[in-house]
Amino acid sequence: FLTAAIIASLITGIIGVVRAQSLGRQSDFYQSLLNTNTSLTTGADFLQLLNTEMQQLVDNAQSPDPSKETITAEQNAISGLTNRYNALISQYVSHSLLDQHPDQISLLAEGNHTSQATQQRPLVGSTLRTWQVYQAAQQQILHSIEAGNVTTAQNFWHVQGEPTNADTQSALRALILFDQRLAS
Repeated sequence: FLTAAIIASLITGIIGVVRAQSLGRQSDFYQSLLNTNTSLTTGADFLQLLNTEMQQLVDNAQSPDPSKETITAEQNAISGLTNRYNALISQYVSHSLLDQHPDQISLLAEGNHTSQATQQRPLVGSTLRTWQVYQAAQQQILHSIEAGNVTTAQNFWHVQGEPTNADTQSALRALILFDQRLAS
């Protein structure tokens, strides 16, 4: 009887330790997802602000007597937001991809959700591609304004700038939604 009790308590203890380790990994995973979601949501705010700043820059540049200080301030704001978004996306790619974290993959495997790890890379690729296209459009607009080709900048903004910003925001939203689905 005593031997059976000892074996039962050992098994119960082992199960408890394994379960505690699993809960710890889950907690770490959820904390990581929360940090990632916060970061990506901040990135969405940066993209929206970039859209607003670019529109204001184009509008102010076409005014009859544009203020050089205002134009410079808007260009600096655009540059700052662009740098922040670049840093945010680089940080995500460097640290938040599931396939870089075997512990997170094993946690997904416990719930039969390993396919989600393969879904993340194409979403990240789309986010990076749309951002590169938007940056190219943004640079073209900034160069046109600097060269004094305000009409060209305005036309390019409407034809390329706004749509590529919308595409970039859409790709980022898809990535945010993916990360939110991971939490569920």
